[in-house]
Amino acid sequence: QIVDVDLHHNLSANLLRYIKSIQRLTDLHATTSCYKIWKDAKQTNGAGKVIPAPQKNGYYVFFFDDNIELDNGGANASGLVNLRDYHGNYIDFSVGLNGFHRDPKSPEIHFSTVYDVVLVKVNILDALMNDSYFTDIIHKFSRPGYKNIIMMDINSTVV
Repeated sequence: QIVDVDLHHNLSANLLRYIKSIQRLTDLHATTSCYKIWKDAKQTNGAGKVIPAPQKNGYYVFFFDDNIELDNGGANASGLVNLRDYHGNYIDFSVGLNGFHRDPKSPEIHFSTVYDVVLVKVNILDALMNDSYFTDIIHKFSRPGYKNIIMMDINSTVV
């Protein structure tokens, strides 16, 4: 099934449609973003890959990418994570804001205690050397009774 949802020109109208479409999925799927829009916006988070940030509604989102910038989670900061709540509001994922913490054992992992989301800057070498790299992270942060939505960068992270 192919779903075309414009998340850059009419985000508030299309975000819920996008979220509902990925909540129904059970198999592997791919999502893309618009490189030109991101580049024209000076490669900032607020124009990057739209990642939903649910709150206590039975879904938990994991986003794995080898190019995530975790030092500054602001919308105008350099990066590619366009983290949005279900109303379309941008969620700053800087440590100390919106419940975001850096995992003390794995500083490349940010998780929130307010939003049900985990952001992982994938170390490709670690992933290649450890067959359970992704599943270990998912098991560590998953919650019983929640459906995991796992999103990954296709270019380098998965391949």
